[in-house]
Amino acid sequence: MSAKRVTTREGDWLTVDEGPVDPATERRLRERCRSIGGRLKSDLGLRQNPLSVDVVDGTARLRVSGAVGTLNLSPQLEIQVEPKFAKPATVGTWQESVLTIIERNRRRHYTFARSRRLALRPAYFLDHMALAYADGLREAVRRDPIRVYRIREETAPFLRGQFAVERQLNSLLSRPDRIHCNVDYLDTDNSFNHLLHWAGRRFTTAARDAGVRRVVASATMLLPAVSELPRIPDQLPLRAPAQYEHFSEVLEIASTLARGLTHSGALGRTSGYGYLVNMERLYERFIEASLVFALPLLGHGHSVKNQETKRYAAAMTAGVRSYHTRPDNVIYKDGKPLVLIDAKYKRLEDADEMSLRRPNNGDIYQLFASMTAHKTNRGLLVYPALGLGSVADKMQLWKVSAGADAHIGAVTVDISNLTSRSALGEFDRRLAQVVLNFLAAT
Repeated sequence: MSAKRVTTREGDWLTVDEGPVDPATERRLRERCRSIGGRLKSDLGLRQNPLSVDVVDGTARLRVSGAVGTLNLSPQLEIQVEPKFAKPATVGTWQESVLTIIERNRRRHYTFARSRRLALRPAYFLDHMALAYADGLREAVRRDPIRVYRIREETAPFLRGQFAVERQLNSLLSRPDRIHCNVDYLDTDNSFNHLLHWAGRRFTTAARDAGVRRVVASATMLLPAVSELPRIPDQLPLRAPAQYEHFSEVLEIASTLARGLTHSGALGRTSGYGYLVNMERLYERFIEASLVFALPLLGHGHSVKNQETKRYAAAMTAGVRSYHTRPDNVIYKDGKPLVLIDAKYKRLEDADEMSLRRPNNGDIYQLFASMTAHKTNRGLLVYPALGLGSVADKMQLWKVSAGADAHIGAVTVDISNLTSRSALGEFDRRLAQVVLNFLAAT
């Protein structure tokens, strides 16, 4: 029996069982989501469990937050989780936007427009990652395959490599004419190529698009052979040695896929959670990386520092630690802090319980503490524009009267259609204009 495939939007409730749910079934469902969600939180580095379960009038509902992609909740249920910033008019392009965000964060070039053919019909995010893996693998294997030193025990009439004293002593009576030695060889039969072979086979069976399966299988055949059935290394993620940096991106994709395998105890074609990404972290890092590209548009003398830690409350009691703050980005003008930029992957309206038109108190307090520590009177919160009625680039402003007046702003930016280099360049220009508008208004 094939798995039921459904699509949901990040943060929305999805009915997972049409029939009435008895208490025993509800307990099993909650425990399963708690277990899978806990491991997802750990593997993806999420701030909280991404899976929430609720039962209303006997009907079970599931919500996924902070992660997007393909989720295999069970052998019977496979979920495509769309990001909350996807717009109805561009629903088929969100996968390319996410791949673009991943690429900018990694400063690599392997995902742009490679999945264009999949945008013409419904496709799971795992299919896009499988195609990105195949494209990256083809590029990498055109250069040297990954070889690592492997010790082989040999006997020879002369010494090669390292002299094996213990084996030599044991053979003095039987073969005194042969010298036992340990010789190092550069070998392609190693954990790196095992993981790449394994990921290729995994994507070949898990991808939904038949064309993608053929592309992945063809790319995997270009890898050097390994001596036994491909296996997953004990330590993940697996990092490429410096001289094989061209394999970094495919090893990262393969490692993420391999880590997801443990999230399901079910055997079969699609066991594991599929392919999910931490959208919270991706968005925050994307804004950080994009500010670097937007900076020249602000004018001469501007620079930016990311994750700069400052102390804002010094401890006066012995044995008590001070409080520190670390905003996402600090923009400097001629060496002096000009404005703080904090990216928040949530709806602008999400978090004030008393209002649907402003950020929550916690975001404002945190930003103001960072402004105080960095000795600047401007701070800007940047949220993603959602697909349902959210207006991009619309600014909200507040003034804080504390000595010299300080100003805090909140704005939403559209990341729903980053499907080309020109679209990414246009986003950088809009981001720069957002910062300029905020500076002009304060």
